[in-house]
Formats: sequence, structure tokens, C-alpha cells
Amino acid sequence: MYLTFDVETNGLHGEAFAFGYVLTDRKGNTVKEGFFACSLRTSEPQPSFHHNRTKTWDDDDFLEEVVVPAVKSGNFERCYSPEDLRLKFFNHWYYAVEIARKQDEPESIILVSDVPWPCEARFLLEVHQENPSFMCYPLLDVASMLQARGIDPTLTFDRMPHELPSHNPLNDSRQSSRIFHSLMKGEPIWTK
Repeated sequence: MYLTFDVETNGLHGEAFAFGYVLTDRKGNTVKEGFFACSLRTSEPQPSFHHNRTKTWDDDDFLEEVVVPAVKSGNFERCYSPEDLRLKFFNHWYYAVEIARKQDEPESIILVSDVPWPCEARFLLEVHQENPSFMCYPLLDVASMLQARGIDPTLTFDRMPHELPSHNPLNDSRQSSRIFHSLMKGEPIWTK
């Protein structure tokens, strides 16, 4: 089974305040999906590398103007804190492991993300630090798979209606999952 996920963070190197995921079987059929978020103000901002100060919520126009409205546009389960958010991710990963066991699939759930450095990678590290039984291996990168197929991973890829708006982590997970499974099947990938 594949657990494709995306996180939104308080700045590129900041703490995650939202995640979405799509759990699929080996054929790409959706088994379950979820969307969780806590208040951006409860997450740690990224350090500023330019001014020797910590970035704040108000400093990042992209977060305020693009990401937060996209997150708020979806129907998400509210978490109390970034720690609670990470615990939800761990619980849903564990749920996926249990489903795989019942279906006699390998115990390991394959994680999938599009360009997981730095946001998703940091999130996984924090989940593991708080829940040492969490096994975030293997982690497949959609962008690397695109590159291996000779497709520029920096292109903008078409989105299905249920994958809009972008920067909503559930919608981004849906798009990444669809692209991943298309790559696995050798199907064409459409760009704008």
C-alpha cells in the first residue's frame, strides 16, 4: 500500500501546521484519505537566514495570501497543536499498516511525497522522534521518478477538479498520488 502525503509549513524550514494524505492500494485505488490542520500561530516559524531574526507569521506574504486560504478552503479535522498534528499522522500511518497486515501485504507502508525536502522530511523526522516505532522507510519522491522518466519535475502538471486548489495538502496529495500511480503504470503525464 502507498501513503502519499503533503504538509504545509510555517515557512520553508518551519514547523508543519497541516497535512493531507491519500492511502491507496497497489493498483492506485483510494482506500482512505484525510486532512488535518492546527492553527498556524501554534507552529514554530522558520528561522530567517537573511536578517538574523526569527520570521513571524506576518513576514511571509505567501503563507498569508496563498497557503492559509487554500488550507482553510478544505474540510479538515482540527488539531490542537503541531504535536497533536504529528500524532494524527502517526495514528493514520499505523492504521495503514494494520490494513496492509489484514490484506497480507508487506508490513511496510511505502510513503510517497513530491519533493519531500525540506518540509515533509522534517515532518517525518519529528514524527519519528515523538513515536520511535514509526518507520518512514521507504520514502519515494515523485519528482525523482518524473526526472527518471525524462520529465522536468519543475513543470506545472494538470490538476483534476478534486485536486484544486493547490497548497491544500489533501489536494496536493491527491495530485501526487495520481501522478505517482500513472508513472508506475507507464501512463503519460500531462503538463500545462
